[in-house]
Parts: sequence; C-alpha cells; structure tokens
Amino acid sequence: MKRLLCAVMIISVLFAACGCADTAVPVTPPEITDEDLYAVEVEENDWPVIEGTSVFLPYYTAAAARMLEISEDEASRYVLCSVPNLAYSDLITGAADIIFCHLPNELQARFADHEGVTLACYPVLNEAFVFFVSPDNPVDSLTLEQLRAVYTGAVTNWSELGGNDEVILPFRRSAGSSDHTGLVQFVADDSELAPAPQEERTGTMGETAEVAANYDGSAGAIGCGYLSNVRQQYGGMALKILKIEGCEASSANIRKGVYPLISQVCAVIRGGEEESPAGQLAQWCAWPLGQALAVEKGYEPNMETDAQPESEAAFDTEGTAPESGWAEGPVSLKGKGPQWDAEILSDSDRLFADCVTVSGLEDKKVEETVNKRIRSTVEAFCDEGWLPDAQGIQAALDAGLDSANCRYKYIQTQVTACSGDLLSVAVVCRANFDMPRTGNFSSASAFFTSCETLNFDLKTGKEVPVTAFVPEGKDALSVLNGAVREYLRVNADEIYRDEDYTGHTEGIAEVEVCVTRFPGLVKDQKYYVDASEQKLYLVLDVDTPWAVTGYDYSCLPLELDILAR
Repeated sequence: MKRLLCAVMIISVLFAACGCADTAVPVTPPEITDEDLYAVEVEENDWPVIEGTSVFLPYYTAAAARMLEISEDEASRYVLCSVPNLAYSDLITGAADIIFCHLPNELQARFADHEGVTLACYPVLNEAFVFFVSPDNPVDSLTLEQLRAVYTGAVTNWSELGGNDEVILPFRRSAGSSDHTGLVQFVADDSELAPAPQEERTGTMGETAEVAANYDGSAGAIGCGYLSNVRQQYGGMALKILKIEGCEASSANIRKGVYPLISQVCAVIRGGEEESPAGQLAQWCAWPLGQALAVEKGYEPNMETDAQPESEAAFDTEGTAPESGWAEGPVSLKGKGPQWDAEILSDSDRLFADCVTVSGLEDKKVEETVNKRIRSTVEAFCDEGWLPDAQGIQAALDAGLDSANCRYKYIQTQVTACSGDLLSVAVVCRANFDMPRTGNFSSASAFFTSCETLNFDLKTGKEVPVTAFVPEGKDALSVLNGAVREYLRVNADEIYRDEDYTGHTEGIAEVEVCVTRFPGLVKDQKYYVDASEQKLYLVLDVDTPWAVTGYDYSCLPLELDILAR
C-alpha cells in the first residue's frame, strides 16, 4: 500500500493523482516563524539538498536564501533543478532532502512504497491547470466533459464545439512531466488518451526519437499544462487561455479555489525528518511568511494571507559578482574577432609567463580595459605570495605548504575563442612547491594546477556571464543546471572515480571528478568557450563544492547548441 503523509492547514488535499486519500494522515505542523528558521543551525556540509522543477526555482531559491541567510545568487549554488520523476527519485533514494513539486503520481508513490519511504507533503503553492488555443480560435470556454472528449479522440473537429471547421490537434507533454500528470489527473487516464502530435527530436547522445511535439500555435491546435509552465515555455507566443466551465484562470479565482482545475505544489520531505533543516524549511514555506514569499515571487499561495512580503534587500547579502559588472544580453559568436598577440613576460629558471594582448578594437577604451584585466590576472599568478586555487590546497597548507618554497611556476595564457563579440581567455598556472615530508605529503614536492578564466563582451569590455549562452526568455540557470545534470548522469562511469586519483588537465574524460552533491550553478561560474569545438567548458576548482579533482583543475564540457535550443 502506498504511504503518503500530507501536512494540511486550512483545506484537505485531494489525492486523485495517486489514489491514496484513504491512506493519507493529515497533520497540522507547528507554525515556523522567520526567527525559528534562522535559529536552525546548519553546518555548510550539512545543508539540505534542495531540488524541484524549474518553474518553481525562483521560489525555493529564495526560501533557501532565507534559511541559510545568504544572497539568492549564493543560494542558487545549493539548489537543483530537474523533472518531477527525477526529483522524487532523488528524494526517495536520499540524493535530495526536500523537493518542490506537484503531488506524486501513482508511479512515484509506488516507488516510495517499494523503498519503504513515507512522503510528507506540505502544500505551499496553488497551480491552475489550463488549456490554451490560438487567439484566432472563436472558442472561449470548454467544459470538463468536452475536454475529455477532445483528449480521448471522441471529438476531433472544432465545429463540434462551436468553433471553425478545423481538425483538432490535441498537444500534450510527454509522460513523466508534471503537465502530463495534470492531464491524467484532471481529464483522462493514460490508457484513454488519444495519440498526440509527434516530432523527431535529437537526444543528448545524438540519437533521434519520436516524442510528443510542442504546441505549434496552428489554427486547430490546443495545448495544456500548469499555468506557470505555460508562461515559461510559451511566454513569447500569442495564446488564449480557455475558461473551464465558464471560469477564468485568474489570480483571484485560483487563490479562492473557484477555478475547477487546481493542483497543489508541495514542499516534500521524507516522513520522520520533520525536525531536520529540510523539515523546518518545508513547514516555514507552508505558513504565512512562506506564503508571503510566494506572492512576492509571483506565485499563488496555498492559503489566503494578509502578511506583507518582507523586502528582498532585508535578506540579501552581497553576492559574489555585482550585477553592474556583467555584460547585458546574449553573446554572439558570429563574425571575425580582433587580432591578438602573445608577449613573454618572464622566462627564467623559476618562472615562465606569457600574456595575451588584443588589438584592433574600434573602442580603444574597451581595448585598454580588456588588456589591463588580462595582464593583471597573469601578474597575480606571478606574485611570489600566490598560492593555487586548486583542490587539495587546504590539505597542503595543513601539511606546511609555503608560497616562498615554489620551485617553478609556468603560466600560459590561452585564447580559446575570439569571434564576434566574445573574447574567451584561460590563464593556466602550473606550480611545483617544496613540501616537508609530513602528513599526506611523503614526497619532497607538491604539484598544483590552477585556472582563471576571462570572458569579455568586446562591445563594452564587461565580463560575459555563463547565463549569456542561453536564449532570452528562458530561465538560464535552469537550462544550464539541466544540461550539467544530464551530463553527469550520462557520464557517470567517467565521473565517479576514486577521489585520491590525480589525472591530467585535458578535460573530464581524463581527469578524476568525484561528484558528491550537485547544488546548481551560479551566474559567476568560471568557464571558457572553445569556438572551434562549439563547447562551453565549466572549470571545476577549489570553489566548486560539488566536485573533487585531486590537485588539479578539470573541466566539464557542454555543447553550445544544446544550451541554445
């Protein structure tokens, strides 16, 4: 029997999706205030792994920031994005501690039961399941009975519903998505659904497959999904949201529960962990302050609340990268870039260093800014007091590493992309230090490699964030996190290796990387672009808490065309 524990405050939760209303045990959690939340002492290594679907990312990132008392930019490093099936799988198997998703479907609940895990669901947000058509479609409202007829194939022409003589094309998302779960919950079982329009799509490993097509906006098309998903996926397309049973999916109707197709988004934890930091966070989100945060972030709360949202600045701290320092808009790699030359700054027995200089830019002030920034990065490596930004540095310091005992330092500046508006530069420093024969260092020396990256918008001289490689209108960090997560899953055999292994620096295929918990990327993630390979390389170093790379740095490659889709 499926076991699902649901925490409720004002209204009972309906479990039509997984059919487990008779086994749910409704409980009322104690009210958790901001003060209670801040009183939760969490060591950095014990921070809960927070996961959810991308459409709710702004909400649970902000909630995490308040719990951890850090900025939202910093909090984005500790939250994950995935699809519902993966999120529930991670929670049930212990890879995540709390997830923000719709109520589990039957398969997710069965998996929890098989693993002996109880799911405690705390309703946080209200989500409307909507149906949409082209603005030119004269149909404005459908009944639940008509929707069922459309999606089971009993009605195939809009003229039967008071519309034009057009064949109905009932688009829907693929199985496993929250939108598909909503369709099954509100309209018809999987076995009853008529075939959806299909398209051929290329997967991450180059294979092609027939999958459910995206809504195309044609005259006969009808699409469906949760309102937040629809806004995110089709925000740039003209749509008409249909009334259901004559009721509009307005904010007021959703909050009051008048709209007939409403599902709850929950903060879900494992049963029995209510006193853990994850449990404290789930309970805080379900009470008025967490509900006020929902309003602040543009979502519909699960309960009516008069609480005024706290100012974002009251909980924000200085981020790792100031907003004003970033270039705006997407970056272009089309067209020829400027000229550049390499200059040797030092070639002695103990130090070799070269530096790139750019020339030929129309704006000489930008040219000066770019060259000054590159040179200062190289000179920082040359400094006698420099110590590497590399995995294993803390162990070396504990064993007596002294910057004054550097035997040799080799600094190389590599232009990896110089095209269009982008100049991408990687400054790599390899250094060998004398070490005392103590602790973990029985040899006479320790070798480290460190990498700094610089990515310039050649129009302004400002740095280009990693988010600039995702098209406008999409949640860039969600796309990037999804690409990383997929890469880690596909390449698990290459990634999960012995932490003590020390490899090379040519990329993740040769370099040992032990991924512990991937909490997500941040806007100032270190990276460089290889224009010839059309790849973006995320540089993993000592500041990457989710990877261990021995005494070296390594890179995780992402295909630029995947990010641009």
